[in-house]
Amino acid sequence: MENKKGSLSTVFLVIAIILIVVMWGLLYMQKKEADRQIAELENNASKLQATINDLQGKIDSISSKINNDTIEEKGTQLDINDNIVRNLIEKIDFPTYATASIYNEGKFDLNTISNDLVLRLGWTKTDKHLVNNNVDNIGEYKQTATKKNLEECINNLFGNDVKFNHKSFTNIDVPIFYGYEENQGEITYSNNLYTANYVEGGGGDVPFIHQEVKKVLKYNNKMEVYVKTAFIDTEYIDNDNSGDFEYIIYKNYKNNKFEEKLATTTSEKFVKNYSNDEYNGKMFLEPNSEITSIVDKLNTYVYTFELDNATGKYYLSEFNNI
Repeated sequence: MENKKGSLSTVFLVIAIILIVVMWGLLYMQKKEADRQIAELENNASKLQATINDLQGKIDSISSKINNDTIEEKGTQLDINDNIVRNLIEKIDFPTYATASIYNEGKFDLNTISNDLVLRLGWTKTDKHLVNNNVDNIGEYKQTATKKNLEECINNLFGNDVKFNHKSFTNIDVPIFYGYEENQGEITYSNNLYTANYVEGGGGDVPFIHQEVKKVLKYNNKMEVYVKTAFIDTEYIDNDNSGDFEYIIYKNYKNNKFEEKLATTTSEKFVKNYSNDEYNGKMFLEPNSEITSIVDKLNTYVYTFELDNATGKYYLSEFNNI
């Protein structure tokens, strides 16, 4: 009987071992299959991600091309004589000393433009009042402008988004181009009033900047005025008693000196070569054949005007070279 029980125990033990081995084998096979499926899924996921990345790159490339093409398509070239173009040019038709200040700054937008340049450009458009500086000294005068008037002129040029502070400023920061301007030195600000020295001057030709409009592009929300710019030095011709001046045309003016001489002419020839026989001194509007002959050698600069939807007007927002 005991032998029978021992035999049964042995049989059960063997069966148990066999079942354990079979179950282990099944679990092992299931785990192996699961690992294979996981590896396959991971491989497929990697391939799918690579495909997605490739497609995204193509989408980005196509989107960029569409956007660039759209911007180019929206740019409509306007006639330089259109009223809207003349109104824009009138905004940036400054005396040479102020134009020189723009080029001296190099480039700007409404976030980077210097406070002095904002005030200086606004001052050129401001209505000024001539006052006697000293009743006991006849002929010594000052010019004044109110804070309100200067602010209106600045906003008419830059719009209401430009940020600046009312303070005293130097009116001329590139001396060689100062000419015979009435307001030299510092323009002081006090009690909501700007006060400037006033000097009535005159004399021979002084260095100046010639800007010639080449094209104007209109977009949905902005306009770009492209100009070719020449920096012109002047020297008196003292050997012919004509009172004429020699004009030396340069490509650049940097670090307080003229650079890259392009041509030489005389003041008489230069004035006669404006396209309009009744030249009115607004060099922005009048092409000059002396400049046309070298225009391809000149640098191109862009004045950008942004549309203010609230007013329907365009305001200067950026200046740059290309």
